[in-house]
Amino acid sequence: MAAMDLRERWFDVSSTRIRVVGGFCIRCLVAVFALGFASQLFASEVHLSIDGPITAKTLAEFKAALAQIEAERQTIHMNAVKLNSPGGSGSIGMEIGRLIRSKRLNTYLAEDAYCNSACVSILIGGVQRYSFGKVGVHRSTYFGDVQDDSRVAGDVASSIKKTREYIQSMGVSLWLEDAILTTESWRIRYLTDMEKQRWQVLGTDRVEEEILFNQLARERHISRQEFIDIFASNYDDCLAQARAQVSTVFDCAKSRKKKPPGLLRRAKRWLTQALNSIGAPSASGPVQSESASQVAERIRQGKLYRRYMAIEPIAEKPSLEPLRGLPKAEVTKMEAASVWWVTGNAMSILLVNDSSKELSTVVYSLIAADCGKPAPKRYISFKLHAPLEAKSSAVYVGELPFNFKAAMGSGLQCGEVEAAL
Repeated sequence: MAAMDLRERWFDVSSTRIRVVGGFCIRCLVAVFALGFASQLFASEVHLSIDGPITAKTLAEFKAALAQIEAERQTIHMNAVKLNSPGGSGSIGMEIGRLIRSKRLNTYLAEDAYCNSACVSILIGGVQRYSFGKVGVHRSTYFGDVQDDSRVAGDVASSIKKTREYIQSMGVSLWLEDAILTTESWRIRYLTDMEKQRWQVLGTDRVEEEILFNQLARERHISRQEFIDIFASNYDDCLAQARAQVSTVFDCAKSRKKKPPGLLRRAKRWLTQALNSIGAPSASGPVQSESASQVAERIRQGKLYRRYMAIEPIAEKPSLEPLRGLPKAEVTKMEAASVWWVTGNAMSILLVNDSSKELSTVVYSLIAADCGKPAPKRYISFKLHAPLEAKSSAVYVGELPFNFKAAMGSGLQCGEVEAAL
């Protein structure tokens, strides 16, 4: 039996054919199972492309390809439909675009490819649109009866209405509509790179972007704003990854850290801090004088990030020495800088890690008394979902595993960092 490369499959949809490269026939299927190679049968990822004129057959083949991919539980590379088309039927292009949007698929146009006329309707259907190639627009071609002028005005008005409504439904700029409607049907206007970006022909649907920011922040157990800052600082690098068809910008940013600002921005920040410090009283510590409301305000201003933790009870007084990943002096510094408060039954705490180690667990104690007064301690453990990096700080939030008001009362309470590792 001849060797088959099943690692990569292409569904190539055109007006005349659907082609599967690396596919298999039923007889091959039986032979593969007979030889015990069933685990290699289904590729983990496929490539889906629309290539050539857009006709009714293109739509039928595209639907069939999607059904086959879903039936075989395949993943589409970059979740994207790759385009290379001179255009065709405008109504079919819109129908394919709506189908792409309903499936939350992306669209991709390589630098050496082009997408003209009806293809643009497919392109803007993607929730993430990577249009690195040539994007050409013009108004629709009129196919009315040459012997009857009475219907021209109504037909043109209907075409304009359909174009406007479709573009609005896809969430791209109405400047794209203007470019389409002001370009004669017998010529093509190619969008500049700046127009593609400004009009969101190269970009992400607003709703999809907000959902992805939420989802990826949850996956990393960090605040939405922290992930947005990570995404923004890595955007140019990640767009290059998308251009090379490696990954989407969101998949690229998913595991990255925030990049430090460039030299000019660092110098500007240093100068601003230096000017603000002139005449200001010196602080005894990084945040020792801050209250919970001041810390919350710094979160709102984006100067501190909110992250998430699991709070677990510790039944008995723990032996702290095995837990002391940080030396006692470093734990004391962390304690001096900590600020905590409880809202409802969720505890928030500012943790400052001035050490050279990454921290994932903090042991904390609570007492139903003012600080400095003798009272029994209640120990809890903070499991930091997103570790606290060296020389950094963040506010961690977690639900307490007991009723705080019932256990601690409504009077003064004190908390203390006991160990960190």
